[in-house]
Amino acid sequence: MLEWFRGRGNAETGPRDGETPVLERLALEEASAQAEDAAVPRDREPVVDAKDLQRRMVLGRLSEKVLSVHLANRFQTSYPLVLNFETLSSEASRVLVEAAAAALQADPRTAARPESLRSRMVEAKAEPALLTALDDALTHPRALPPILAEAIERDVAPHVYAVSLIALGRSTATGRHYLAYVAARLGLGEEVVASLNRRYQR
Repeated sequence: MLEWFRGRGNAETGPRDGETPVLERLALEEASAQAEDAAVPRDREPVVDAKDLQRRMVLGRLSEKVLSVHLANRFQTSYPLVLNFETLSSEASRVLVEAAAAALQADPRTAARPESLRSRMVEAKAEPALLTALDDALTHPRALPPILAEAIERDVAPHVYAVSLIALGRSTATGRHYLAYVAARLGLGEEVVASLNRRYQR
């Protein structure tokens, strides 16, 4: 009986100093919950297989090459590669005539004769006034750098290269160096130059 009264008295008086059964229970529950969370695997970034990574790199490089070829072809076909003086302004036609005269004098040993150049100009729908302008340009030639600068300004860079190619006649070392300089100053790409060479070089 004495022990029973002692137990009952302790229950009625509550916890002793320093004892917090409710807080201890909450702490145990929180620790248990944290342990369960730690046991659950967290979402991680997907692991990329080495072969898959290599395949992605190869596909990326192929895509870059395909895009490069597409842009090169687009750049090439964006230039008008057919000489037709009827479609050009009088100022642009004058620039072409001056460029042809400059090319004729670049390598007189192998350059086309003025008569041959005039014939090609007639085929390209050149009016008689342009043929007269060619004679004037041969008599009073203009410096090449201003001609090329104006060709870029008037958007006839490929035309100027084409008439220079025609005027130079057959390919020689001097002519090739001259054309390389003209193409570089005009900013023409290799694809455009190759296309013009195939079309106009005889």
